[in-house]
Amino acid sequence: MTFSAAAQQYLNLPGSILSNYPAVTIEMWIPSISGTTTSPPFVYLFAFGDTDSGGNGYDYIFFNPNLARTVISTADPGYNDEQGET
Repeated sequence: MTFSAAAQQYLNLPGSILSNYPAVTIEMWIPSISGTTTSPPFVYLFAFGDTDSGGNGYDYIFFNPNLARTVISTADPGYNDEQGET
């Protein structure tokens, strides 16, 4: 799968696609994205989670290569309990 660097693109997986697995490994090869100044600061290489009725994310994990940030949260809303590396 190849995405264009000139457009905002994403892959939207079906809900609960990973719910039957006790562990999952995600592997990607992304050349020249981490630390670049040409891409927006809030680019997410991956983000899995859910959204409540107010539109706030919860039970999520994401990785932002530009900010070198990996976060996991089980709170609702998630920003109240983010844990991880920043």
